[in-house]
Amino acid sequence: MMKMYKVVKVTDFESGLKEIDSFVVLPKVRGVLVVIGESPSGKTTSVKQYLTSRGLPEDKYYLNINDFIMTKLKQRQDYKALELDDKRGFLERNRRIIERTLSKKFTEHFKNNDLLVLDAIELLFRYEVNLAALAYEPASGGKTCIICVPGSVSVEKIYFMGKPGIISYYHCDKIIHIERRK
Repeated sequence: MMKMYKVVKVTDFESGLKEIDSFVVLPKVRGVLVVIGESPSGKTTSVKQYLTSRGLPEDKYYLNINDFIMTKLKQRQDYKALELDDKRGFLERNRRIIERTLSKKFTEHFKNNDLLVLDAIELLFRYEVNLAALAYEPASGGKTCIICVPGSVSVEKIYFMGKPGIISYYHCDKIIHIERRK
């Protein structure tokens, strides 16, 4: 049986950069790359170094999801609704708002750009937002979306902060598992 998805374990910074580079330059139909590891494994350092080494400005190609969502919800005046999640059944409503906001951002970004790095995604844990599924279509046609996930991978499951299934293994074209720094 042929495996469709490739998980690569790396233990050092240089190996991580080589794996990211080899995936980004690879001709592909879709390009969702997950860089996964427990904190502090060097996920953010690796992707930021990758952008720097390619002369790609962070303000254009790097998106801190937590900051982006909070800013967008403030603009929509939905910021306070996050506090009401459990009290008034707002959890599903807020998940839909977050998914629509991210989908719109990804579609707009990939109209004119071939790469986007998503990091600092912890806010999405509570809402079980599947970034890999949201990025799957926009990151098509030779484009690449790199998603930094705090967690681990095992037996075709991605564990996002200890919980399996939130980030879909199916929607990932490659997974780079960075082992924790000692």
